[in-house]
Amino acid sequence: TNLKQDHSRDKALKLENVKKVHAKEIEALEHKEKGGSHNETHDTIEKLKELHEKEKREVADGHMQNMDVTRKEHMEAQKELEDMVARMAGERDAMNSLQEKLEKEKLILLSEHNETMETAIADREAAQRLVKA
Repeated sequence: TNLKQDHSRDKALKLENVKKVHAKEIEALEHKEKGGSHNETHDTIEKLKELHEKEKREVADGHMQNMDVTRKEHMEAQKELEDMVARMAGERDAMNSLQEKLEKEKLILLSEHNETMETAIADREAAQRLVKA
């Protein structure tokens, strides 16, 4: 009976040790799972941070592209305005030149008219003298 008791006690101790080992293994697995879960959470947070940074860069790049487009449009509008001002200045110069030309022609015509009138008056006076004579 002592042998049976010793054997039973040994079995119980072995079973107890196995239970302790299993409990420690389960605890280690649970801790690992928690750690794994923690690591996964940490990895997910890191991925989200990377995505956020990427989005910020894309927004900044998009903003810079928009700024480039706006700057280009502004430069095109500025060039168009400068061209229009130059064209208007050219048209003004052409109009001033035309006005000067018209003034000269007007003076020439007026001068010719005066000469014609003087000649006509002289001819009429001569004709009247002939009629009186």
